[in-house]
Amino acid sequence: MASPAERARTNATEIASLLVLGAGFLALFGGFELFFLIWILGFVVFVPLVELLFGEEEEETDDWFSSFEASLEEMFDWSATSDASDDEKEEETDPLVTLRERYARGELSDEMFEQKLERLLETETYEGARERVQRSSRERYERSREYER
Repeated sequence: MASPAERARTNATEIASLLVLGAGFLALFGGFELFFLIWILGFVVFVPLVELLFGEEEEETDDWFSSFEASLEEMFDWSATSDASDDEKEEETDPLVTLRERYARGELSDEMFEQKLERLLETETYEGARERVQRSSRERYERSREYER
């Protein structure tokens, strides 16, 4: 079991968010007229600073940001040249190629790469995706039944 100091360091961003939220509400109900500045400065400056100092390098937030960035590139076609062939464009959007490139750049650990590769291969076909959803819903149902006991 982790010590309280280790848990605090692991959850520093969440703790900072709660502190900013609480300080903002205290200012609001305490009659401070510019209470919203606490929230703005807290969530725009303080919380990101805490995340930079104490956050882990490999989190799920990196995944959504990478996918968001990739969708922006695809939408605005920033990465593709105007004379690129259809095969090259297809290769750029292939999830397996993207996953391999991220692993090669060191953005993913071995464990994360294997998990994502397994998930990608399971959901490659419609049937595989449906089986994965059914399996996960069945597991959630079984866990909830165990919890009720």
